[in-house]
Amino acid sequence: MPKVTPLFSLCFACAAGPPPRVSEPEALAREDSAAASEARERGDLEAALALATRALVRRLARCGFECPAPAYSFVQLGDLRLHQGHPEWAAQSYWRALSILEPHAATHARWIAVTRRRLDRVCAATDAPACRPRP
Repeated sequence: MPKVTPLFSLCFACAAGPPPRVSEPEALAREDSAAASEARERGDLEAALALATRALVRRLARCGFECPAPAYSFVQLGDLRLHQGHPEWAAQSYWRALSILEPHAATHARWIAVTRRRLDRVCAATDAPACRPRP
């Protein structure tokens, strides 16, 4: 399976200027997300999933689906599910991330494009419900 670069890493690599000040819940979510990436590198997928899920919960508690932050966690979870051999679940996570990012298209076009490529790649290999056209 090809190595998938976590979207979370891509975002901060291409951010211009100093990073914005983040809230404590977001800082904790970032720590969880980083720990999830480390656990994945060690091959501990269960720990990675638990940590990525905790990051998602922190982000949802902070702003629900109104801000783009939970999308980062959904992409990370999609990457983990894909790595685990569950493309259908990965597609669902990527689709959810896109639905969160859609209202933020003016400011998150790059994120949307990267996430769309992930979803398209998964959908080319599976007939997951998240890959079917929506009414």
